[in-house]
Amino acid sequence: MIFHSFEIVNFLNNSRFLYKRGAILTILYLVRHGITQSNLEGRHLGQREEDLTEKGRQQARDLAELLENENFDVIYTSPLRRARDTASEIAVYHPGKGPLSDPRLNELHMGIFDGLLPDEARRQFEEEYAARERDKFGFRMPAGESYRMLVERVTPFVRDVTEEFPNGSVCIVGHQGLNRALLGSLFWDNIEKPETKIPYLEIPHDAYFKVTKTQSSVSGQLISGPLRVNLEERL
Repeated sequence: MIFHSFEIVNFLNNSRFLYKRGAILTILYLVRHGITQSNLEGRHLGQREEDLTEKGRQQARDLAELLENENFDVIYTSPLRRARDTASEIAVYHPGKGPLSDPRLNELHMGIFDGLLPDEARRQFEEEYAARERDKFGFRMPAGESYRMLVERVTPFVRDVTEEFPNGSVCIVGHQGLNRALLGSLFWDNIEKPETKIPYLEIPHDAYFKVTKTQSSVSGQLISGPLRVNLEERL
């Protein structure tokens, strides 16, 4: 099960998170790296290094152009090369703003499943993979992490950047699992049964989330080229 773009909008709208009080604290731009060969093949890709494909490099350049006119205070990135390479393209238009690597932005550690197709993982680790499918949020992959652990890892990062950049603008270049966890951390208290939704959000390679966080509210948009989906209107 994957939540596609319109379902992400419904997911966020259903959280009923928007309130009209409080000055803007921080605007967060959540970007996923360009596509890799494992992404194309549907293989599990966690903290294993892998380069962008040519299509992925073009996606990174296109995202950089989309974000060219934003006024970032800083660009943060996952330490993994595919994210750093994407962040470097964005940083071309924002000299002196990074990218800065932070280990808390590393991708979900896939453990024994990393590099395998889902069917391969299901055959090789039948019991473990079945347990993960029953509880994708809470199950800790052997030699890896759970989504619960990932949310716990990114939540202090969110707190730190919102405190460090009040009324600021922060670009974060990460991964599908990582950005799911960031959205979960930001909207957790206002989502019904978030553990059943967060692990299934689709995080596109060619779009980004613009999330505005104040002391009393969180709101956002999913932006892809000329398409801007106002999340408040449809969540």
